[in-house]
Amino acid sequence: MSPDTISRFVSEIQREHPGMLYTEDGGRILLKLGGVEFPRGCVPAVTEALVVLDATQPKPRLLVKHKPKTPGSVDPRNVNPEAIAGDSWFGFSYNIAWDESRHTARQFVEGAMRRFAKDE
Repeated sequence: MSPDTISRFVSEIQREHPGMLYTEDGGRILLKLGGVEFPRGCVPAVTEALVVLDATQPKPRLLVKHKPKTPGSVDPRNVNPEAIAGDSWFGFSYNIAWDESRHTARQFVEGAMRRFAKDE
């Protein structure tokens, strides 16, 4: 991700999530978001999320504080605990298109969270 994209992403997230917490850790920018919604039917319905922006990576990463149950009460696959900046999060696999010159921060977060809409 280019420095311009990272700067734009941070600004967009700040508008969408006014309570966002910004930190830097080992050359990465970490954006902690409150009140991120899982897809309808997931339990819990809302969680904290962490966006990791790294200039050496092609797209952002999104991690969640709580591992949800999907709408069919299934534990999603490939959701694994990770420690980032001394805090525990759940990383998960997702496959969304990301074009840094075209997609917004909101599209990224919503697209990644949609991964939990399916029972698998």
